[in-house]
Amino acid sequence: MLERFGGEVEWFEVGRGQDCDEEPDTVNEIDPDVDTEVESAQLLGLANDRACAGAELGDDLCICSRIRLSFFRTSYKKTCGSCQLTLVAEDERDDRRATRRVSSELKSAIRNSRRTASLRRDEEEDDDWEEF
Repeated sequence: MLERFGGEVEWFEVGRGQDCDEEPDTVNEIDPDVDTEVESAQLLGLANDRACAGAELGDDLCICSRIRLSFFRTSYKKTCGSCQLTLVAEDERDDRRATRRVSSELKSAIRNSRRTASLRRDEEEDDDWEEF
């Protein structure tokens, strides 16, 4: 799915009391080398893995992650937790809800882009007919 739309996962670390509203000048980017059918939850999980890659086992941290396509960016999802092999969310229920929200945003954006592309094709076909 993401490969077709030039997608990446973006993430950055934040303090426990901070939110994801203020994006830093540079964010970490992950260009997933994955199947086209991979789920957004798996993509966001890549950020959790990367965040803990340089941390010690049991370190607590918070990250903001999102999915960016060539034409759309989801909102950031904040995850706070401790590093095991990956970042394990403190509140798994809230984390699942946030992941579903991001997935829904992504699906809507892709549906809208398909509709827009379809309308453009229809308009181009109409223009072709006007020439005759």
